[in-house]
Amino acid sequence: MSIKTTTHLNFRGDARAALDLYRSVFDGHLALTTYAEVGMPADAPDAERIVFGLVTSGSGLRIMAYDIPGTTGG
Repeated sequence: MSIKTTTHLNFRGDARAALDLYRSVFDGHLALTTYAEVGMPADAPDAERIVFGLVTSGSGLRIMAYDIPGTTGG
């Protein structure tokens, strides 16, 4: 039996930049969904932050990340 895991990272507004970096380093595919895309009002402060982000690579690497709403970097 084999087990595959997916790292899931939480950020304070930097998920998009982190996932883009991982995509470039691991030559992967990036999928992003913002809070606005899942129903948060577009004018809300966190609307453009990431609620679901995933990088997948051809070698099978998977990294997920999201932004914690209501927090800022620091």
